[in-house]
Amino acid sequence: MSATRRARARWGATLLALTGLVASLVPLLTLPASAASTVTVFYRPNTSWTTVNIHYAPTGGSWTAVPGVAMDTACTGWRKKTIDLGTATGLQVVFNNGSGTWDNNGGANYALGTGNVTVSGGVKGTGDPCSTASPSPGNSVTVFYQPNASWTTVNVHYAPNGGSWTAVPGVAMDTACTGWRKKTIDLGTATGLQVVFNNGSGTWDNNGGANYALGTGNVTVSGGVKGTGDPCATASPSPSPSASPSALPSPSASLAPSPSPSTPPPATTGTMLGGDPRKDSIYFVMTARFYDGDASNNRGGSQHTKSGNAANNDPMFRGDFSGLIAKLDYIKALGFSAVWITPVVLNRSDYDYHGYHGYDFFRVDARLESPGASYQQLIDTAHAKGLKIYQDVVYNHTSRWGAKGLFTPKVYGVRDTQWSWYYDVPNPSFTYDGLSVEPNSGKSYYTGDLWSTPEPAGNTCRNWGCSPAATAPRATRSTTASGPAPPRACSRATCSTSAGSATGRARTRAAAGCTRTWPTSTPRTRRCSST
Repeated sequence: MSATRRARARWGATLLALTGLVASLVPLLTLPASAASTVTVFYRPNTSWTTVNIHYAPTGGSWTAVPGVAMDTACTGWRKKTIDLGTATGLQVVFNNGSGTWDNNGGANYALGTGNVTVSGGVKGTGDPCSTASPSPGNSVTVFYQPNASWTTVNVHYAPNGGSWTAVPGVAMDTACTGWRKKTIDLGTATGLQVVFNNGSGTWDNNGGANYALGTGNVTVSGGVKGTGDPCATASPSPSPSASPSALPSPSASLAPSPSPSTPPPATTGTMLGGDPRKDSIYFVMTARFYDGDASNNRGGSQHTKSGNAANNDPMFRGDFSGLIAKLDYIKALGFSAVWITPVVLNRSDYDYHGYHGYDFFRVDARLESPGASYQQLIDTAHAKGLKIYQDVVYNHTSRWGAKGLFTPKVYGVRDTQWSWYYDVPNPSFTYDGLSVEPNSGKSYYTGDLWSTPEPAGNTCRNWGCSPAATAPRATRSTTASGPAPPRACSRATCSTSAGSATGRARTRAAAGCTRTWPTSTPRTRRCSST
């Protein structure tokens, strides 16, 4: 064997030996897998909360299903939950009482890390507040209130600074001494609170809409004036020189949470949420088709059967504000920060669920509202959850029947064998609102105020009510200035356009220089306004 070949053999043997040595060392050098991160969240809820849920999403992960998972009792005043974060190093957290009241840090959520963390009164911290047998009770306030003498029930509705409001109407106050009620409130780490009072029957004392800002210790509110001390320290405290107002609105919406549907307070005035709209993730909702929260306001309209909705028990107006309120948590859990809703003004046409056939621009469509779920209450509830409402509006056109208070022209009509199904008997005492059923016709889509057989005074359209001898499909005879086609304003007194092609194709007619084109699958006619 040559020297070269012997050298190669020795190098080969050496490499094999090294390979075996490395292979034997690999198990010794393999590092143990890093342990998953965990966090134990300690939360001090409002004292009125009997149930506390934590709704969270690990950094880079998904949110739990609404309303989250129940928290365990830790020690007096505290709840806790240990959460496995996997490889995440933090999480987003919000809390709720399982009944629609949320603490979401003013819409910003709580960003927490790992280990033991605390949230109390809107303030984050670290450590285990239950590590000692007797944790510090935190701050407290005893509120003394001198109500109107007619109030037999007195509730205090409050929110610690940085925290959430109690559920409407608040918590009952105890009798302190003659003329006075009191309530001791645990504030946690908060150093003050916002307070309003009510009699449980819709009458509120909210300091003229500004709420009462109070501190800690013994504080008093009497006749709209704040003070300190214990008015019941002596046997006969002096009465207040003036009683609180007997009828005031509910607390300001910028601070109060959404009211309970079962005990709605008077309507409030909403306050817009701030922020750059370009940074919002917006969820679009066609309200009447989104979610049915109240079946009592469902309405089908004149096309209920023809559209196929009746066969499927699916009236065009089925979704409502009640349903949308019920799904706000769902929308928020999807990651959206705002909801864009279709127009809410009163609509009027044969198929107007979409909101774009505005008839009364000064009235909310009654088919969308319910007790405890008004338009304002939708806004207030969304704001309490940190969600904005973007309102879709259309002002460049109206309904097919014009706009109430602006221009609502009548069409030619007659209750004959051809049109009696469409033209209802006029009822001057009935006002259309989309929801109410006119008693004679049994319809919520009543048309009795939309037509006239006699020619209206000031009419400038020729041949009012005269047939142009055109016959549409199904041998339906059209008539100048008749329905059910909507009358649209025409500036020429001699303009009269009618459709009547049995082929279904569009036909253009001209009269005295006025030209209009109509698709002719249904009999449609044109009449002029008096303008």
